[in-house]
Amino acid sequence: MLLSLIASTAAFASVVLAAYWATHRPAPAAEARVRSLAYGGGNQWGTDGSFAERMVAPPLQALARAFLSILPAGMMAQMEKRLEAGGRPMSAGVFFSLCLLLAAILPLAALGVAFLIGGGAPSAIVIPIMACLALLGVWAPFGWLRMLVRRRQLAMRKRLPDALDLLMLCVEAGLGLDAAFRRVSGEMEGPFAEEIRQVLREVSLGKPRREALLEMAARTQIPEVGIVVNAVIQSQQMGSSLAQTLRSQSQLLRLRRRQRAEQLAHQASVKMAFPLVFCLMPSLFIVVLGPIAINLIKVLSE
Repeated sequence: MLLSLIASTAAFASVVLAAYWATHRPAPAAEARVRSLAYGGGNQWGTDGSFAERMVAPPLQALARAFLSILPAGMMAQMEKRLEAGGRPMSAGVFFSLCLLLAAILPLAALGVAFLIGGGAPSAIVIPIMACLALLGVWAPFGWLRMLVRRRQLAMRKRLPDALDLLMLCVEAGLGLDAAFRRVSGEMEGPFAEEIRQVLREVSLGKPRREALLEMAARTQIPEVGIVVNAVIQSQQMGSSLAQTLRSQSQLLRLRRRQRAEQLAHQASVKMAFPLVFCLMPSLFIVVLGPIAINLIKVLSE
């Protein structure tokens, strides 16, 4: 009885969340803009769009909003920051909906496999397995996001000194800071170039350059970017040479990158000790001492 109740609840939740995931996909910016301007902001009677958009999506969106309203605002804000550090692959609402979807689908799949194997009568061990799979479904998106953030930060750390060198050359050539940023964003590719483009868009919309740079440092969550941003802001406020500031920051970042590489090289021997001891040494002992042990057993048996 308990397993049937759990199966029916998980099936209902997975079907609802899967339907929401399939229908609630954000439209491109241009398409959304055209829809908002067409026919005075859309048909107020709701007769446009497919059946899923008119009948299925609204209740599913209300269900998702009800679920997200339970979560604390601090958790949502922190998750938004983590998603921004990872390049914002999705919104916080979609991320938590994905966690809930995986937490419902994985136990349901395990329960279905148990029903097929057990012939309609699964054993009691299915319940802890379903609980572990539910925890795995919740943890998997967080692990994926953590990996995405680390990969993006590593790419930015690698390209940051080169970007500062190019920025320094542009400033020494007589370009302004915004023009130098625009040149760097056009010449380079990667996460740091995307962040510079975001800063230029915000500045073009009227945001002060200082606030845009500080927000970029907060989005990336990289100490080196924060140091460079503070140095640039202080150089503009104090009236010192911006090119000299960029040159010194580029040299400092290259020095820190070399020190980080040396630190990782020193840690490699310590990290290799455990695989050597627990993986290589037992195999070596078996190969070396195995024949000796066999011969010794034969001698003692005779």
